[in-house]
Amino acid sequence: MVDWSLVVILLFITIIVVVSLVAWLISEKIKQTSTKNSLIHDQGFMLALREYKEKTERRISTLESEVFEKGSKSGGESTPDSASIKTDSASEQSPSES
Repeated sequence: MVDWSLVVILLFITIIVVVSLVAWLISEKIKQTSTKNSLIHDQGFMLALREYKEKTERRISTLESEVFEKGSKSGGESTPDSASIKTDSASEQSPSES
């Protein structure tokens, strides 16, 4: 015959292991989520990101001005960047100016 007390003990041990595993998986998922959120909300990270963006924008504008100057010194119209800059400046004019 089957010893029911042994079956009950093994069943409880199995349940405890399964519940522990599920709790561990849930806690790991929460840790991953909180790490991602803390990186986004970290003020230092946001400040560094803003500074990087400003530096990149300054570099791009400097490069655009250099390309425009080189294009205007060499006769101008052959470079696509100078044409796009002229198109942008023309689109900035208001309808009353045309």
